[in-house]
Amino acid sequence: METLVPDRVGIDLVSSWGGMDLSAYPLDSPLPPLPELSTYDGQRTNLERLKAFANENLTIREISRRISNAGTGPVMAGTPTDIADEMEAWYVAGAADGFNLMFPLLPDDWLNFAELVVPELQRRGLTRKEYATGTLRDRLGLPRPPNRLTSNSSLQSGGARACEGL
Repeated sequence: METLVPDRVGIDLVSSWGGMDLSAYPLDSPLPPLPELSTYDGQRTNLERLKAFANENLTIREISRRISNAGTGPVMAGTPTDIADEMEAWYVAGAADGFNLMFPLLPDDWLNFAELVVPELQRRGLTRKEYATGTLRDRLGLPRPPNRLTSNSSLQSGGARACEGL
């Protein structure tokens, strides 16, 4: 999937993370010297990530493909058991109480996760097999607010019937 990201998009993303225009540099060259963290006026986490990639001797192209595909989030890959093992380890260690999932290929990856990983998580008692009915508002015992669209006095008094002949 990462090879489908246009080079220009990846370069722009790496440039924004580093706070410098990389468009003049060859794609298959290493990153030029990056700004110092202490004086950087941007997202320091992204700059730290770029510095780590630079320490791995990755090229601008390789870095752009990595971050275009997955951003800064951790990537889990493997068999359904491998993925469930990693998710369980994060959960048991208290490092996560839920996950935001991003799939590079939709709907296939989403379906594979739902059909293969979710049952494994359910077997381990890490996720529910059934959910209570109702909304979050219902479960929290919060009152349902009035519907702004139907609480208009002209609608309630029959004023809407005037539009029926239009």
